[in-house]
Parts: sequence; C-alpha cells; structure tokens
Amino acid sequence: MNRLVGMIALVLFCSAGILSLIWFGNDFASYTASRQKLRVNKPVNQDLTLGTPVAFELKGSGFNKDTSVSLFMDIHNSDAVVNSFPLDGIFNHSFLRGDYLYLAPVAGGIQVLNIANPEQPFLVNEYLIGRTINGIHLSGDTIYFCCGKLGIAIMHIQKDGCLNHVGDIATDSIARKCVHVDGYLYVAAGSSGLLIYDVRQPEKILLPQRFKAGTFLARMDVDGHHLYLAGEDNVVEIYQITDPQRPLLVDTLPLSGTLYEFVVHKNQLFIGTEAGISLYDIKNSPRPRLIHHWTDLGSSRRITVGSDRLFVSDNFSGLRIIDPSRKESPKYFDLNIDPRTISESNSHLFVAGSNKGLLVVDKKQLTSRQVVNTYNTPRSARDLFIRDQWMYVADGRGGVQLLNLDEDSGDLLTVSSGWGESFCANQDILFIAQAKEGISGVNISDPGQPKPLFIWPEFKANRMAVTGRFLLTSKGILGIDLINISDLDNPVINSHISDVHALDIVADERYVYVVTKKRGLLIYEITAKNKLSPLGQLSTPFPMNHFDLTVAIEVKEGIAYIANGRSGLLVVDVNKPAHPKILSSIAIPGISKGIKIKGSMAFMISHHGGINFVDIDDPENPYILNSLFMRGLSRGMQINDDLLFVTQKELGVTAIAIPLSFTKKKVVSGEQMEVVFPSPSFPGRYSLQVNNHRESVVVSGVVNYE
Repeated sequence: MNRLVGMIALVLFCSAGILSLIWFGNDFASYTASRQKLRVNKPVNQDLTLGTPVAFELKGSGFNKDTSVSLFMDIHNSDAVVNSFPLDGIFNHSFLRGDYLYLAPVAGGIQVLNIANPEQPFLVNEYLIGRTINGIHLSGDTIYFCCGKLGIAIMHIQKDGCLNHVGDIATDSIARKCVHVDGYLYVAAGSSGLLIYDVRQPEKILLPQRFKAGTFLARMDVDGHHLYLAGEDNVVEIYQITDPQRPLLVDTLPLSGTLYEFVVHKNQLFIGTEAGISLYDIKNSPRPRLIHHWTDLGSSRRITVGSDRLFVSDNFSGLRIIDPSRKESPKYFDLNIDPRTISESNSHLFVAGSNKGLLVVDKKQLTSRQVVNTYNTPRSARDLFIRDQWMYVADGRGGVQLLNLDEDSGDLLTVSSGWGESFCANQDILFIAQAKEGISGVNISDPGQPKPLFIWPEFKANRMAVTGRFLLTSKGILGIDLINISDLDNPVINSHISDVHALDIVADERYVYVVTKKRGLLIYEITAKNKLSPLGQLSTPFPMNHFDLTVAIEVKEGIAYIANGRSGLLVVDVNKPAHPKILSSIAIPGISKGIKIKGSMAFMISHHGGINFVDIDDPENPYILNSLFMRGLSRGMQINDDLLFVTQKELGVTAIAIPLSFTKKKVVSGEQMEVVFPSPSFPGRYSLQVNNHRESVVVSGVVNYE
C-alpha cells in the first residue's frame, strides 16, 4: 500500500515537473524572443487597389506578443536615397567636378569623395584641415576658397581629382565670398567692403584695391562684366567691371524683407528673402526685370542652381525644388535631413547638411512628398480649429484664415488680420487668443460665415479653456486669469494668479489644470465665490523630482496626459485632484510640445521629433505605435475623420492619414509574424513600423494603393 502511494506520488511529482518545465519553457522562450534584437526583413512589395485589405508575413527576429505593427503613408522620400555615406559634422558648401565631389564641413577643411559609382562613394583625401570655408569659387581648374580670417586659399584640381595647393592670399579681414573675372579676384570682406586682387600672376599678387571700405559686404555674384553686391541694408547693387579696379554703379535693387541669399545663373537672378524667392531677368540689361515671385517659402537660406531646377534649402521645411520655367508652387521633398548643400550630376543629387553624412539621391525616384493635402497660409500657421469641414487657422503674422476642406481650391477667407495664436470654442462662440493683442470672438453657428462678436484688447492670452460661464487664460509669465463671460459686452476678471509661468490650461466643470514652466502640474478649484483656489500640485518622486518642461496637457476620464519636453509623455492620475499621482512616463523622440487625445490614442507633436502616435489604452503602460518625422511643426493639431491636421509654420497646414492598426496578428515564433491591415482611405505608398517596448523598425514602401 505504501509502495503504491509512493508510486502515485512519484508520478504526480514528475507530471508537475514536466508541466512546470513546459510552462517555464514557454515563458523562457517568450523571454528569450523578447530579448532578441528587433529585426524585420522587407517583404515583397504589393500593388493593391483601395478597398482591399493587405496581409504580410513578416520574418526577422525579436517578435513577441507585445510587438505592435502599424501601416502608415510614407510622407518622406526615403525610397529615393540609394546610399548614405557617414561623414561627421555639418556641411555648408559643396561642388561637383567629374567623378569627384568636394565637401566643406563647418569644422573646417575640404573633403574629396570619389563618386564614379554614385551608390558607393569613398573618401579620397582631405585638405585645408582646420580652415573654415565661408565660400568657394571655381574658375576652370582653379579653386578659390574663402577661409575667413585666414584669407584666400588657391588650389588646382588635378586629373585624379586631388588638389594641389597653389598659394594663399592673406587678408586683414574676414573673407566671406569671392568671384574671379578676367584675372581679377573680387572678395566680399565684411566690414572691409570689397577687396580687388590682380591674380593674373599668382606668384606676384599685389596689395588689393579697396572699394566701399566701411560697408559690410557678405554676398556677391557675377554675370559677365556685371558684379552684384549686397550688404546689410537689403539692397542689391549692380556694378559694371569692364575696368576691373574701378567698379561703376549702374543700378540698385531695393528688396522687401531680409535678404538671405542671391544667385546669378544663365542671365537670371534668383533672390531669396523672408518673403520668398524672386526671379529676375538680366539677359539684355544688368537692370533686373521681375519675372516671378514664389511666396510660400519661409526661409530660403541657401539656393543652388542645378541643370534645370532650383534647389532651395528652407530652414523651416527642408528641401524645396523650383522649376523656373513654371510658375507653380515649389514642390516639397523630405529627405529627413537639413539640406544645407546640394550638388547635382546627370542621375543623382548629393545632399549634405546636419550630422547625417552624405545622402546619394536617385533623381528618377525623387517625387514630391505624398500627403493627403497641404494648405498654404500667409506666414506662420500656429493653431487650428475644425467644424463641419470648415478649418480656421491661427497665423502668427497673417491673422485668422478660414477655408473649406470640401473644396480643392484652398482659397482662404480672412477672418481677422490681427495676430493669431490659439483657439478655444464654447458651443457657437470661437475665442481667438491674439497674445499681446488681446482676445476676440466670432459666432460660428454657421462656420462658413463667421460673425464678429467682440474684441477684448485688455485681456492677454496664449492658451485658453472654457468651463460654464468662465474663460480661463494662460498668459505665460503673466500667470492665469479666470474671466466671467456671462456678459460678452462686459467680461470681468474674477480671479488672477500671478506667481506661475503658465504654458497651457484645461478645465472641466469643477477643476482647472495648469502646466507651468518650473512648478509642473497645478490644480485649482473654482469656488462658489468665483475664485481660483489652489487644490493640488504634483509631487514627483526621485529621480523624477523635477519637471522637464510641461508644455501642454489633455485630461480624459480622470487621467492627465502631459507633453513634458525632453522627458516625453507624463501620465498622471487626477481622480483625486488634491493628491495627483504619476502613473507612467515614456520617452518620446524630440522635445514634446503638443498633445491631443482621441479614443485610446495620444497624438503628440515634438520639436525635432515630428508626430508620435502613442497607445494609451493602458495608461500605466503606454507605448509608441508610430512616429512620423515632420519639419517646422508648431503646436496646432486637429483630428478630423481619418486625417490628422498639423500646423507647419511657413509650410501652412498639412493633412496626413492616421496610421492604421492591424485587424489580425499572429506571432508564429520569435522569427515570424503574420499581420493583416484594413485598406487605407487614401491612395499612395505605405510603409510598416514595427515596435516593441525597446526598439522600433521602419520598413519602407511595402505596399502601393491605387
């Protein structure tokens, strides 16, 4: 009997051990898979028609039950980049000669790359190490490098692409730019004006002829025997230089707006200012004749003339390309780089900029970015409000604009010409914050026909919130106000808090939530006496014992979601307003500065990080579902149907498709996963983003929808 009991016990023990091993084995396998590096092989590209779901069998490593996959419209031009050559630093100048590319990094010197095989460039040599290059002028096989305080370096291009140092010209000022004409070198030398050197005998270069000494000159170019100069007074002066040492002023061209750069090419003058780019004809006369002006460029810092197109490096939007033979708006291209210098061959573009190395771009594959729509606004789009397919845009310098999203024309109606900062709506009243210019309001019962209601110049506001009969305003260093708006003709400030630097504000029926620059989250109660009474402040535990920069806030169902600067997203339980409690914090690419909540998704705008889509279904465990890098984003963001509208300052307003989540997912193993997505609503090229809680992988161009 005892033996039988012992045998049964042994069998039960072994069975339990086997089951434990199975369970442990499954957990261990899952753990092992979760620790593998996330890697995704690119699946075979699919061409589908709208309305057709798409299925992928993904292979790679690091897949587990927590792996998320999203399908998104590829708004970048990554498919056109055929290679990325790693180079350190920022590059401002380059030129192409035969099979060799010459690049000037800000840190100094010249780097020579062999591009005989454009898709596999390699570094040949470096020259002038330690010298900062402000400008480059190529005359035949001779190159003149403007090296700032170190003067001018003269080098000769050899047949093998290498450079031979011919000599130097010492200057007693900063050499900024130079041009060579008929044996004379003209140097724009800042406050020393124009220096003219006779370089017909490089071994016997004499002291320069000085011209316009005391006038600051930084920009110049030449067309035949006419020299174009510009200083700090936003005037281009045109000189005849048939007598090289005695330039003769023949015309001037006053400009509206700050001058950024100008280029002369094939009897045409291109001028970039803060007002856009102007094209002038100078074929038959040095006197410029305006042909066309492109207004929708915010900061044309660098202009490069290619074989038949104009490449514009715009600080706000990236790369713009203009066809001078057409008057259409410049096309926008996003290469995920700040394109400071561009050189063009027959088949490729060589693009360099800020710490991304050299990008080699196939011109045949380069198409303008695909987005659902772009709406140009006058100057600097900052905030949005949408009702019934009517979109209001607050423009920092162009007032408030209104347009119909159902029409393709994109025609703008000016609602207000004052400063446009942000919006807040209460039923049929749209409040418009105009920063230091006050607050105005319009009736939007018919959103296509807004009717002015009031202007309150004495009330300042950057951000606003409405609850009941109160309007709450955050005013930056000026604090916050509780304004009784029961009588719109006689609004009254019932309460003012001055000791906070308020950055954003939201409110519900009882409580007011304020995010501040230094004190984090503050919660107030509106008392029966119509006053703001401090109720709670978030105390963060070590090591989170200080806030980063709580820029924006949304509150939903007792949970506050805070855009927290470099620290990403901060999630706070405010169900007990007197004792708010942190639930979670997640890093977000860039510097978080804007947030909107819809359903179980947080849409976050980041400076240098673009748009991030965060799953907040479990507020204690949020995770990034998708990230889209976009330039020049301000804080304006609205969700309308399947579209996300964002403000991009000088680029206006851009509508992009919201990434799609899968309808079916099956993790076969750590190396294989099957996912199915519904059809998107818009045609275009789509990519996959695969995430786990540690890593993210983007697989570009996996499906095209027509």
